[in-house]
Amino acid sequence: MILLLLSTFFSFSRVQTKLGNYATRVLRERADVQITVKKIDLSYLGLIKLNELLIKDHHNDTLIAVANMQTSLLSLYHIFQKQVSLGTVVLENGRFNLTTYPGERQNNLTVFSNKLKPNQKITSLPFQLTSDQIQLRGIDVEISNQNKEKDASLAFYKNIQGDLTEFELRGNEISVNLKALQFIDNHGLEIQDFTTSYRYTPSKMLFKQLHLQTESSLLKADITFEYDLKDLKDFVNKVRIDASFQESSLSLQDLNRLYAGFGESDVLHFSTKCKGTLNDFNLTQFDLQSDQKLVAKGDFHFKNSFR
Repeated sequence: MILLLLSTFFSFSRVQTKLGNYATRVLRERADVQITVKKIDLSYLGLIKLNELLIKDHHNDTLIAVANMQTSLLSLYHIFQKQVSLGTVVLENGRFNLTTYPGERQNNLTVFSNKLKPNQKITSLPFQLTSDQIQLRGIDVEISNQNKEKDASLAFYKNIQGDLTEFELRGNEISVNLKALQFIDNHGLEIQDFTTSYRYTPSKMLFKQLHLQTESSLLKADITFEYDLKDLKDFVNKVRIDASFQESSLSLQDLNRLYAGFGESDVLHFSTKCKGTLNDFNLTQFDLQSDQKLVAKGDFHFKNSFR
């Protein structure tokens, strides 16, 4: 009976709004972060729902905006600990902007996570955030680097649906498994299945057991990007790539969305190993056959493909 009464009490909109205002004030006072929560729903005992969650970065721009976020009450209680485990999290109808601002080397997510660290006089260990599963339901993601000389927007992914598992943010390093993500990218490609084991560090990005599928293409690969952070603004010349593609198929219709001029009526079936930068790379053990009987085999060296 008591549980039922508590559940009913926390279901009232006025109570949820007051809880949201209280949480907003406490988060700003204790961590010096700009987090706004319109309502907090505790009517499902043991779970907490945050309505209209808004997190702004150190430039007062949107870092994360989510219509609804659901996690366990115990997870939220530990948010200011050195190691935070969120268990299972559900994010609905939101936006995430990962931005590196002019003259800065750290992106806004790293700056934000640093503010959640415990007192540095007590410990020098990095802040750690983990989650067993993050369910994404209608999330938009934009990645940009305003230190780039030309287009600052690196990528935009719209209406992401799918799951992230074994998520871990440790300092400025991220590891996560992407499971059957579906979305539309900034070139208009509709991705039906994006699955990979992903890891990011300040000097490397890894995509292990990558499976990327559209209606007419399928890429299976292991890809590693190595770089110095200052070199990302000259991606095609400075970022080193080591990739292995296995039994992959690439539709020219999809390829034309990325780079025009390839025609649209053929599908390339290939396997190869690739090493170098985009403007100076080697293909070894290259084996290609197309639906229209194009055949190419051997080792190739490409220079100045991107200008």
